[in-house]
This record gives sequence, structure tokens and C-alpha cells, in this order.
Amino acid sequence: MRFAYRLSLLIIGVVTNSISLHSAEPPRKPNFAAGPQIDQPTGFFHTKKVDGRWWIVEPNGHAFYSIGTDHIYFDGHRCESLGYAPYGRNARAKYATEEQWNETQHERLTTWGFNTVPYASEGLRHRGLAHVETLSLGTTFSDTDSLSPKTTWTGFPNVFSPEWPKHCDRVARERCAKVKDDPWVLGYFLDNELEWFSTDEPVGLFGATWRRAASDSAKQAWVSFLRTELGDVKEFEQHWGVHVGSFEELAAHQQPVPPKTDKGKAIALKFLREIADRYFRTCVEAIHRHDPNHMILGCRFASRAPAIWDIAGKYCDIVTFNYYKWIDVDRGVPEELVREMTSWYEQAQKPMILTEWSFPALDAGLPCIWGGGMRVDTQAQRVKCFNHFQSVLFALPFMVGSSWFMYIDEPAQGISKTFPEDCNYGFLDVNDKPYPELTAAATQLNSQVYALHAKGELPPLARKGELVAWVNDTSPPKAAATPDHIQLTSGVLTVEGPVDGHALRLRQGDVLLGDLFAYFQQDTEGWLWVPTDTARIVAVQENDQATVVDMELSSTGKGPVITRVTVDYTRPGEKKLHPCNYRGVWRFVIPKQPGGWVSMQCLWFENTDSMPWTAVQSYYFLLPAIGGETKGDVPLYAPDMHAYYLTGVAWIDKAVGKGVGCWFLQDPRIECTFWVDAKGRYRSDMRYQVNERLAPGQRVTAPGPPAFFFPLQGATRHDYEQAAKRLTKQVVVNGGTTKSIRLSLP
Repeated sequence: MRFAYRLSLLIIGVVTNSISLHSAEPPRKPNFAAGPQIDQPTGFFHTKKVDGRWWIVEPNGHAFYSIGTDHIYFDGHRCESLGYAPYGRNARAKYATEEQWNETQHERLTTWGFNTVPYASEGLRHRGLAHVETLSLGTTFSDTDSLSPKTTWTGFPNVFSPEWPKHCDRVARERCAKVKDDPWVLGYFLDNELEWFSTDEPVGLFGATWRRAASDSAKQAWVSFLRTELGDVKEFEQHWGVHVGSFEELAAHQQPVPPKTDKGKAIALKFLREIADRYFRTCVEAIHRHDPNHMILGCRFASRAPAIWDIAGKYCDIVTFNYYKWIDVDRGVPEELVREMTSWYEQAQKPMILTEWSFPALDAGLPCIWGGGMRVDTQAQRVKCFNHFQSVLFALPFMVGSSWFMYIDEPAQGISKTFPEDCNYGFLDVNDKPYPELTAAATQLNSQVYALHAKGELPPLARKGELVAWVNDTSPPKAAATPDHIQLTSGVLTVEGPVDGHALRLRQGDVLLGDLFAYFQQDTEGWLWVPTDTARIVAVQENDQATVVDMELSSTGKGPVITRVTVDYTRPGEKKLHPCNYRGVWRFVIPKQPGGWVSMQCLWFENTDSMPWTAVQSYYFLLPAIGGETKGDVPLYAPDMHAYYLTGVAWIDKAVGKGVGCWFLQDPRIECTFWVDAKGRYRSDMRYQVNERLAPGQRVTAPGPPAFFFPLQGATRHDYEQAAKRLTKQVVVNGGTTKSIRLSLP
């Protein structure tokens, strides 16, 4: 991350202009809650860099930082299973007219410090709030011609189709020409969360295009591109491992594979950049033909984007992205998140708006299973996260806007089968009741935006800690005795093993908790989850801190293999697949004092089968048996609820009053979900990505991140939180927060 530091401190006072009343015709000279004058009036929004900081400039020439929240609609979101919109039904019962509802929401929004409505009822426009036009150019075109089919709602358009420019021009003529003279329009969103990363494609949109028929316009463009890049079709086999006799045969080929060489990867990326250039250029040229006045506000990337930020910056006035990330509730935004956002700006070289971010809380009574955003337990924690994140966005010199997702909670039953969001996102619940903690926080912090953005002082950030060296030591063991069986006590935890082919059995006093072993997700032209079924100790070492046990865990075909169809019955069944044998060494660290936990880490693994296979993910597996049996053991929280603020989960048995949990140092490589599948199988899916292709006999030496397992004193989230905190005090060092720093751009 490259920051230019400012020693001088610039504070711009807030200038609050009067709010105009709504009328059928928009007032010709709008008044916004804005900062001081920094440019000449132009009659429309534009951007300007002043003293090392980007600003939006509103039509009268004043500094403007866009603060929004979206989906502000009288009807709210319709619930497919109910057949109506819960919020809409409640709002119609509460308000005599929709206009009365508009007036109430306008008063709330301005009181809470918002000045922009990105997605909102038209009755909220031209009342002192800027609004945005969303064109959905790519999304609508992908309904009829897509490179990537819609998995939920977006897809990706076939930008090589001769109909694509016509479509963009038609939408711009119908939508943009009507508002080209409206000074209240902040600008245009081209799309929202297009599928730049195709879900099942190993090489993204390059592979998605590869799948198309030979006669398709995109496939023809793909082959033409490869003719230019390769010259000779034989090079294709060199870089992708696919034999074709001619470019005509390549056009007919429809089974993509990942590139094998760096040049192949570079060619695939170059094609993706060609797609991006065609997408942005065609959209922007069409808009400018019919509206030369308003800004292009990007396409709202879904948290990340391929290496095309510079192309987005080339064509857009402001680059937009949605960003749902884990932060530390108590310490703040991790510094690596700021580095990531800064790197995107350094590529785009255009100001940015974060167009979606949120932190749902579980105490609102909603399931909060589906949808983005790190889950927290309480509204108080939600406010902490809001303040942490909004303060960072206000301080960053390249950010010119922030839009919270969203204004109204989702229905508890979700929206639809294909998009079942059911989260506590709102400033309001479905009864139109504001959350007082969040609205008070917004009122206080949003009112300071102009002073905070001008000051540019980044608040303290959460510094990522690291594990103590003796836990993460992957060096080979020294010569030591190798018993057939061990039994050790660490605090309240007792471990013994191997037991029944598993590595370790865990107990808390006399209470059995469960067993530890390993899995690999294998790709053998289909997915299999293949467990280890044999264990033996290969080394035991002891030092002042811990006993270190290395075990060889093997899969010899005895374990209960899981196929994709047992995980998700909506997917097609797999053909008969062959589970491949493997072995590896996993290291277990059992601490001495104060202890109370055991860590597990894969040091190496190798293919002991006669056929090659791909190791997709490596699993640390905790099979629960709390109190002596798995019956009654349930996950600590809903199995589909991802992104809980504590990095781990547990199995609990409320009847026994005990639990056994796992924890890991926050790491983007690791995911963790505990659940029971459709066949009643317990799935402790704590896993990290490997993606290594193994030939017979091939070994991979790439130690994975350690996972930690420990008993809970009870069977609640509070018990888990306390156990995880005790663990982190023992194993994490060099954490804490950074100092506040002042930032500016060159």
C-alpha cells in the first residue's frame, strides 16, 4: 500500500443548505446538504481533486460526499413464500398515503445524515437528496445472450454480439435522454454485481466463452483472438494440454480446462481485459450519445474484480464496488482491507464509492442465514462495526461515497427460492420501526463527513496478529520415541489416539466430545470428499510449551466417501467416481499450561493411488459425540450462516450442557461451516483451498494454516466466545491496532 502522508491538517466546515420541497417538476437549481464551494457551478455533478483528496462537486460548485442507503421502497421486498411484502403491508396500514410515507422517510433520511438515494421510490427524488439512475445494461442483455448464464440475477452479457451496441444505445435513448438535463441526478450505475467470475469456470469468462458453440459470435471472437495470440494452433496444446488439429477443431471444442503455463494464464487474462474494454466502452459511448452531462458510476463490482480496475477507471468517472468483509468488532477495520481498497484505487486512478456494505445482528430476530455481511450478535456490536467502517470510508482520500445496504430489513422468510436473503440489514424493521442504536450512530457520524474527509486522519486499524512460533513450527521432528498410542491432558482437555482409525479422541473430564481426523475434497472428473481412515504416530516431541505429535493419516478406501449429490440434491447426480487413496502427515500440538486446546496442521500429503487426482480442499474434521453419542449434537449457529464475527464454530449438546469448538486465525483461505447433510451425516467443514493436481506418487509439501479445537464450559455462543478469547491470549501475538495517520494522494 502506498500512502502519501500529510503533515498539515485541513478542516473544512460544513455548510448546510436548505432542502427544497418536492414538486412534480424538478427545481432547476437544487440545494443539497454540502460542504464549502470548491469549484465553479456547472449545473451537474462532477469530481475534482483538491489538496490530495477526491471530492464530488455538486451542481452549485460545493464539495459533496455521497452518503446513501438503498432499497427505500414503500412496498419493501416481496416474500415469495408469503405471497406479499411484509413491510409493504405494514406501511400501507400505517400511512394514509404513499406521499405521507415519502415525507416521513425523507425526514428520517436527512435527520440521519443521508444525502443520496441510490435505489429508492421516485417520490423521494427532488427533495434535497441526490439520486442515481441504474441502467442494468449487461444484466438485461444477458437475459437473451450471455457469456455467463445467470446463477441468481445478473449473468454476464455477450459483448461480442452485434446486438450488444444496439441494446446499449436503445436503453440509453429511452432512459438517459429523459434525464439529461436533471441536475439532481448524481450519475448512472451501469449494472450491479455482474458475474465477472463465472461460478463453475476454472478460468472465468475465458472458460465461459470456450464452452459456447462454434457458430456463436463470442466463440468466433475467442478463436480469432487465439489465432492472433498463438499463431499456431499447436501452441494451444502446450499452454492448455488440449490437443486440437486446427483452429476449426478448437472452435468446436467446448470443455474448458485451466491453463498449464504462465503464458496461458496471461492470454486468458488478456481476453478477459478485451471483454472488459468492450463492455465499458460500449456502455459509456451509448450513454454519452444521449446524455453528455452526467457521471458514469461504474458497475458495482461484487467485492472484487479481475485485473481490470484500470479499464474501469479509463471509462468511468467514479468506480464502484460492493464490499462485505470481516472486521474486528472491538479493534476496528483490518489494515489489510485498507491496503486492498487502496490497491484498487492505484490501478483505477479514479475516485471510488463503496456501494454496499453491512453488518447484520442476530438479536433482531431474523435468521440472517442468506446474504452478505459479517454477522454480529447484538445491535451494540452492529453500531461498533458501522462506526469503524464508516469512519475509514470518510477518511480515505480516494473515497467519495458510502452506501449502507440497506434501508429496510429483509422478510424473515427470505425473498425467493433463488435469492433467499433474510437478514437484519435495515435502519428499519419490517414494521417500519427504526433501530435506535444504529440511527443514532448514523446521525452523529454522518454529520461530520466533510470535516472527517478533509482532515483525512485514518482511525486506528486492527493489526493482524500472528501465531506464536512454537504453534506454527513446521520443521521436521527431531529423533524421538514413537509410541503406538498417546494420552495427554491439557487444562480441561484430554486427548488420546489413534483411536478407531482417527487421529485423536477429545474428552473434557469424563465427558466424551468427539474425534479428529482429515478429509480431502478430490476432483476425479467429479467431486468426492474422501476421509482418512488409518492413523499411526510417526514422531512425538516435547518442549517447555507443548507436546508435538506427528501422525500419518491415510485414506485406504475404508471411509464413508461423500459425493456432491449427498450434499445438494438440486445438483445432477455424479457418475460412478473412483475415490483415490492418499496419505500425509498432520501435526498436533498439545500445550502444557494453561492449555485446554489442541491444534491440527497438515504438513504434507501425497497421492498413493494409481491414477491422478486434484486436491481441491483440505479439511480438518471434528466428528462430534458429546456425552457419548452424536444424537442431540447441533451446530452452534445456523449452518448456512456464513461470516460470523468469531472465526470458528462449535458443536453443542444442550441436554449435556457441553460443547466442542474450533477456531482459526482470521485468514481468507479458510472457511468453516458445521452442519448435518440430507442423509444425516455430520459435516464439520473447516477447510482451506489447495487446488493441486497430483500424479501417482507425487507429494505436496505446503503446510496449511493450523486449526484449534477446545471444549466449551457450556452450550451457548457466550461460552464459545469466552473459550475462543482464552485461546487467542495464548497463541496470538503482535496484534493490537495501528496509530492514526493522515493520508492524502499525490
